[in-house]
Amino acid sequence: MDAIFYLLQSGCQRALLPHDFPPKSRVHYYFKWFCRDGTWRRVHDALYRRKRPLEGHEDQPSFAIIDRQSVMTGPDAHSDTGYDAGKKIKGRKRYILADTLGMLLKAEVHSAGIQDRDGAALVFDRLASPRISSGTQRQASPSSRPQ
Repeated sequence: MDAIFYLLQSGCQRALLPHDFPPKSRVHYYFKWFCRDGTWRRVHDALYRRKRPLEGHEDQPSFAIIDRQSVMTGPDAHSDTGYDAGKKIKGRKRYILADTLGMLLKAEVHSAGIQDRDGAALVFDRLASPRISSGTQRQASPSSRPQ
């Protein structure tokens, strides 16, 4: 677990793991295994449910904030890429859904060719919180958007 957390926190390549950790192939195997079997999701959800009451809030949020970012992909990326005509970027879009405390609820990555409203709908469709609906939506005004 320490080796996996080291990779996640430092963002280093697997080949650069310190020598006192297990071999990189074993660390990568367990990381992928935890992704596939839902261990990371269960850990996130358990920590999330414990943190909200400590901040004086209910277990489940009633409001969330969504943002998206178009990201260029490298020349070797072939799957899930598209063209975002508004940003003039070929690549992917990242959607982040956070509660009002700034804690992550959901993160999704899609092709940049998907319209923003459709990508946001996919994020809300896969959301586990029954209290949040996609009914309250507001876009930032053009003057408040970064240039």
